[in-house]
Amino acid sequence: MEQQRLEREKSKRDEAQAKLNAAKAKRDAEAARQQAEIEKKHQKEIEDAAAKLKAAEAAYQAEVAKKGGAAKDKEKQEKQEKQ
Repeated sequence: MEQQRLEREKSKRDEAQAKLNAAKAKRDAEAARQQAEIEKKHQKEIEDAAAKLKAAEAAYQAEVAKKGGAAKDKEKQEKQEKQ
């Protein structure tokens, strides 16, 4: 009789622990999902910033080339005028 009572109590404790474990696993999975979403958002922001930087660098280089070319043209004109 005592043995059966102990087994029932152990079974109840095991079931309660299993429920707690399942609830913890569910919370952990949700936290992992949220963290993955945050990381994905951050990665997209980094990629967008890198693309903007690349575009700005290209625009800057084009402007430098344009101004550099204009300065060279001006120097050529001045040399031709002196001759």
